[in-house]
Amino acid sequence: MSLLLLPSKAPSLVHSISGGDLSSYAEELAEFRRNRSIDLRRSMNLCKTRVCKPKSRFYVAPKKSNTLIDACLTFTVESVVSALTSGVDASIVSICQDLCESAPKCPKIVQNMITISDVQEAFVAALDSETSAVGTVLNTIAQIFKLAGETQEAFVDGGLTCSLMNLLSQEDPATISEAINLIGVLSEESSYARDSIICLGIHTILVETAGNHKQTDLATLACESVHKIFSNPDPIESEIVKEAIPSIIEIIEGQSDETMSFILQILVDISSKHPSSVFIYYNLGLYDQIVGFIQNQALTKEALKLAGNMAVAQPLQIICLLDNGLLAALEQLSVSDYLADVFWVYSNLLESYPEGIFELIDEKFINFALDAAEDSPYEVKQEASFFIATMVVFSGNPRASLFFNERVFSVLADVIGCGVNTVALRCLDAFNTFLGYANLNEKQDELLGLVDDAEVEDRLHEIELSNSLAGKRSQYLLLAYQSLRN
Repeated sequence: MSLLLLPSKAPSLVHSISGGDLSSYAEELAEFRRNRSIDLRRSMNLCKTRVCKPKSRFYVAPKKSNTLIDACLTFTVESVVSALTSGVDASIVSICQDLCESAPKCPKIVQNMITISDVQEAFVAALDSETSAVGTVLNTIAQIFKLAGETQEAFVDGGLTCSLMNLLSQEDPATISEAINLIGVLSEESSYARDSIICLGIHTILVETAGNHKQTDLATLACESVHKIFSNPDPIESEIVKEAIPSIIEIIEGQSDETMSFILQILVDISSKHPSSVFIYYNLGLYDQIVGFIQNQALTKEALKLAGNMAVAQPLQIICLLDNGLLAALEQLSVSDYLADVFWVYSNLLESYPEGIFELIDEKFINFALDAAEDSPYEVKQEASFFIATMVVFSGNPRASLFFNERVFSVLADVIGCGVNTVALRCLDAFNTFLGYANLNEKQDELLGLVDDAEVEDRLHEIELSNSLAGKRSQYLLLAYQSLRN
């Protein structure tokens, strides 16, 4: 079954969710951040000169004999802001360590702190400072950003992503690595943050970083974060995605297997959500490399997913895959743990180019698929059965005679009630194909005999009452069989 899912229409990324214009996003946030940093520092200086010290805002934890919770009680908004905006490495590192150590044991205390706008702005100010503690600040935000909850958007709007973009131009590899890691965290935790990252073009900077640091951990980390950007379930505007594809494919050559695994995942993410992107892959010659990826054991899993997505294309593109030895590469995996994925790729190839694929299918191959459907683990059984049903549906008359037997009927009947809608529907379509074949060739009695032997009607009765398309199709088949019997 094809994994390519058509997304709903993606919202424009030229405007924020609130409707504001993002065209000068970076400049406005940078100016706001500078002004806020000055205000924060002035407010801290004023506190030092007052005769009466203002009351601190404490967050009280339950009274328990726990030293870590007692330590959390020492946090105040003023103390956290003061440390983060002090410009003193030791103070910044100390408060960051305290927050990170406290977060797992008393998250409510840290959550109450990180949701305060003054604290969020102080974190951003610390990122913009010229201290050597910036890496520690980045790591701390990565660990506690999730706790910001509904205030995550305010945190982002306070200049967080703009600061990250600036930090990617630093010379210190450790700081760059921490910044890239945080970009990945933000992209996973918040679609709003992910969209801000894309609006600033940070994803393109990460791709360039991976291209400029091949065979390094930095390249791997950069591609991992790009993967997290594109794997976020919320949609991205198609034009932005299409513009990113060439630079991603361009950096493939010379990468380590670990980095390549993330690059393949990125391409799978993109083609799953934007099916037309596979034609860009073909135009850029990616089909030449698919077989090599599949044959590399470190990349086989992701390469099969990409091959399956690229198999949903036009016949001319499918021929390119076949000419590069795709079927031979798939055949080599026929006794591997990847057999379910192999059958999925076969199904997509057959559906896209039935005439060409049927020329390569013989009785031995059909029996191989039937054996897998009968004697394999559940996942393989499903995909093998789906492939068999696909062969039936696209076989046409008279080729359908190859499958008009009790063994095929039994295999398909067994998975009608599997609970996977796409599998059930494809099997029901196969039985409908058999119905048409029998009527055209005056084989109605033979059809009813096969239906009885495989207990097809029993399986159809199990799902006929379900309020689904599968239920409606099962009702149609039951009525058709009943009509033939009368």
